[in-house]
Amino acid sequence: MTRYLVFVICVLGAALAPLAAVAQNTSSHTITISPAPYDWQQIVGHFDALADAIETTSVEGATTEPFDPAALHDFRIVCAEPLVTWARELILADCRDLADCVSRKASMERIARGLAEEVSVRLDDDAPDADVFLRPGMELKSSLPDGAEALSLRSAHDQWLSAGSIPKKVMANENAVARDEARIMDRVWCDMVRENAKAAISHVEEFGFPSDVPNSGQGHLVTALVNIAIHVAWNPQLTGPLRAASDEAFDQGRLSGYHAAYMVDIDTMANLSAQRIGFLWACDGASAYPSPPLIDHHEAAELRRQYGLPALEATQASRSRQCMS
Repeated sequence: MTRYLVFVICVLGAALAPLAAVAQNTSSHTITISPAPYDWQQIVGHFDALADAIETTSVEGATTEPFDPAALHDFRIVCAEPLVTWARELILADCRDLADCVSRKASMERIARGLAEEVSVRLDDDAPDADVFLRPGMELKSSLPDGAEALSLRSAHDQWLSAGSIPKKVMANENAVARDEARIMDRVWCDMVRENAKAAISHVEEFGFPSDVPNSGQGHLVTALVNIAIHVAWNPQLTGPLRAASDEAFDQGRLSGYHAAYMVDIDTMANLSAQRIGFLWACDGASAYPSPPLIDHHEAAELRRQYGLPALEATQASRSRQCMS
């Protein structure tokens, strides 16, 4: 699961491009209550919440407990564990005795609070993968009512944090601090994308899945929702409602087969760590292959016809050319 998600995070920002803005028509007789604002401070809040969890975690008897390394690299575990449980796993990762664990606990808290402080400084860094989700007039430090348009800002923040963790992961094998920073950023990313998914589910339950029909003005919301969905593919309870809404939009002719099929594979990955249609690919040298694997190649061929997608062989050839470039 870790390999699949890392691959997805790296390529998705470039693959999805926002479309035209949606026109908002409101009745002068309607009284509306604006949702609470969403902004970058929520990223800071996730770092602070993790730091608080580390601070309150007891390390008594820690060195006698078994440690599962998967708790710090398998997203199905990293993202699913309660915050305090995961904070304890983080401390246990590299301490030998009580004094060592106490020292490491203090160090992990400092790192988490330091990363929280860095957010406001680094948020202005150039981040092309994040920029593709920003609407005209929107910046990473914008504050928006937590509704439809905020989904694009949430996706931009998701991509920004994902991109920011990559250099630390590259340095992780040689630098213990970078390794711990990457672990903490991964966990904060989990909490961020979980909240994004809850906001997305709330939106589709009220308004339905947006349309990508030309001139609908909602194409940018579709790409934001697909981005949000694929990054919670470690939890079928979060992908399921989004996939159900996209199925309905496709059946109603409001959503293209491309995005509807993409949502099917995202939900299948969340449930089975596999694909039914074949949207996610990896490279083995100059050859592309579905990653995660397809459940059934014959079913994939039929589904691709139903959704109006190119044949699997043609897609593999196209993806392989990308591997060589």
